[in-house]
Amino acid sequence: MFWNCQSLNSFWKNISEVLSYMCRKLIASPFISIFGVPPPEITVPAPQAKAIAFASLMACRLILLQWKSDKPPSFDSWIREMLSMLQLEKLRYSRANCLENFRVTWSLFFEYVQNLYEKKLQNCDFQPEGHLQQTFRCHTDVWLVPWKNQTETLLLLCKPHTCN
Repeated sequence: MFWNCQSLNSFWKNISEVLSYMCRKLIASPFISIFGVPPPEITVPAPQAKAIAFASLMACRLILLQWKSDKPPSFDSWIREMLSMLQLEKLRYSRANCLENFRVTWSLFFEYVQNLYEKKLQNCDFQPEGHLQQTFRCHTDVWLVPWKNQTETLLLLCKPHTCN
């Protein structure tokens, strides 16, 4: 059900794309989606294996949370869930004095998300012809990146705000 459901195809395809970006050689597989492990024929370093397990757990969690819904979970909801839970993961790594391991495990995920939302923002036409025609509601996640001594905007979502 988690893997063969037609309405989840695009959800898993997008998640597989992220995991392939992080691990450089993964292809979509029920092993990854259901069990959170790469297929036996693929060797993945331990940090990436942890990331795969975590990412697939978050995906399965979203599917179960929306089990009775008519709509499948969206890729954007998975990204938001990942970013939210990674804040807790970062605290866990920090308490264990392992922030470098956090960086090694998750830096490519953050890079992917940043590139994804930069592309989305480039395609936005916020104010056509320079006139203020719409009000937008924006949500931004800014993370402190201690190993770079800077902050980064990792998520910027802007949607037209409608008054109801």
